[in-house]
Amino acid sequence: MAFIAGYELTWAARQYRDREALVFGDRRLSFTEVNRRGNRFANALRGLGLDKNHRVAVLLNNSVESLDTVFGAAKAGVTYVALNARHTAAEQRQILEDAEPTMIVAGAEFQDVIDTATSDLPDLKAVHGVGWSHAGQDDFETLIGRADDREPGIEVEFDDLLRLHYTSGTTGRPKGILFTHRRYYQRQNNFFTALEYGLGTEDSMIHVGPLTHAAGNYLMPYYLRGARNIVMPRFEPGDLQAIIERERVSSLLLVPTMLIRLLEELDRERFDLSSVGRINYGTAPMPVDTLRQGIAEFGSVFREHYGLSECPQPTTLLHPYEHVVEGPEHEVRRLASCGRPTLNVSLQVRNSEGRALPPGEVGEICIEATGAAAVDYWRRPELRAENIRDGWLLTGDLGWLDEDDYLFIVG
Repeated sequence: MAFIAGYELTWAARQYRDREALVFGDRRLSFTEVNRRGNRFANALRGLGLDKNHRVAVLLNNSVESLDTVFGAAKAGVTYVALNARHTAAEQRQILEDAEPTMIVAGAEFQDVIDTATSDLPDLKAVHGVGWSHAGQDDFETLIGRADDREPGIEVEFDDLLRLHYTSGTTGRPKGILFTHRRYYQRQNNFFTALEYGLGTEDSMIHVGPLTHAAGNYLMPYYLRGARNIVMPRFEPGDLQAIIERERVSSLLLVPTMLIRLLEELDRERFDLSSVGRINYGTAPMPVDTLRQGIAEFGSVFREHYGLSECPQPTTLLHPYEHVVEGPEHEVRRLASCGRPTLNVSLQVRNSEGRALPPGEVGEICIEATGAAAVDYWRRPELRAENIRDGWLLTGDLGWLDEDDYLFIVG
């Protein structure tokens, strides 16, 4: 079944029009402006002959262009490949050799990395720098500046590839995880069915982590609901508090190290943080003492998720009301858990023979490989054979479930 690529982005632009969609520093873009910039990149890609058989690799820190490339690649029907800003040139080279992109978009801070990593790549046709020019080629703004901003209207199939996400380039061959359009919509469905709080045009999400990774999971849902996405170039506790006050931010996503630093530098005499209604956290174990301190400072606003590259969050959720700091021991101990499986996820803890274990026993966390967890790998059939058994994804994570299906990860 064919459909128009990125139709939901077009719908959001028509729905919310001149409402503010994106804030980055002193730049403020409406839904119409964000949509038009995405259209320009999409039309530029199509004008250069790229289609669903091509890949565009992107190496950017958080920026307006982060949205341009994600939205534009989706509307053009090409495959988006996010490169990790922390990787070395050698690690980037491994991924580029594996992904074989036709084009790269990269920030000026990555010039040396790109020059080294792209030497003699046979399939690479162009590098378009954001704020710089590579080998005399157009910079990114020039590239999109001369492209049409009308809707591309490109048809794709649900099983065409939308995104290629790499989990590692540091040891062995990089591992690319496939996200088709079908899996992308299943992922969005899982996010929205797990949403216990109201999300609409008066809300805002501040992104302090890389949009290429966990922070990006919140970008699209907030965009589709007409909320503002406020993007910071990097995490800095003082700047974060100032932006929360100025923009009346309602939601955050923090990894444990960020929450620890925020609590250390919390300054309520200078900043009004009362707008915060949700602090999402995950990606690493949260120290219970830090969580208790956070609840004491911000109240019942914390929301934990568990996920992994093969099965993006939320695979499990610990809702705010489940963050019990005083009460029965079996409820209080759940502060150390990652919550219970979401509606669209089946999860078991299994022993080495593949049998589901009873509550309290430690084993491997296994997730049914359907919907958002329907994982497959780029040109690595052996990984599928190794990691998928009888329709279940073997995560490699160790944990146990209590009698009420709360998941505790131990290694």
